[in-house]
Amino acid sequence: MLEVVGAGPDAEVVIEATYGWYWAVDLLQNAGFRVHLAHPSGNDWGNRRVKNDERDARDLADLLRLGRLAEAWIAPPEVREAGQARSAALGSQGPGARGDGQRGCLAPSG
Repeated sequence: MLEVVGAGPDAEVVIEATYGWYWAVDLLQNAGFRVHLAHPSGNDWGNRRVKNDERDARDLADLLRLGRLAEAWIAPPEVREAGQARSAALGSQGPGARGDGQRGCLAPSG
């Protein structure tokens, strides 16, 4: 986080769209950063032999600089909350039910 703060005002930040990304995006946007949400399957990672957070961060920054970053939509908090409420209300009987009593859901922020 210190590196992000050191980047200065209006800096661009890339976050991978993985489970529970909401809190980090909200925190960074509230601090004034321009946040880009990297689409998990939209970016070409090639046939790298090494895949780790440091390498991923460098590659995402390069894709952003080159204008080739595949981005996912960052839904506003009120839209996310409505989706979470809908998922909770539908329970395991709604769309996306897996048939085994479990279903995918949006991760709550925090």
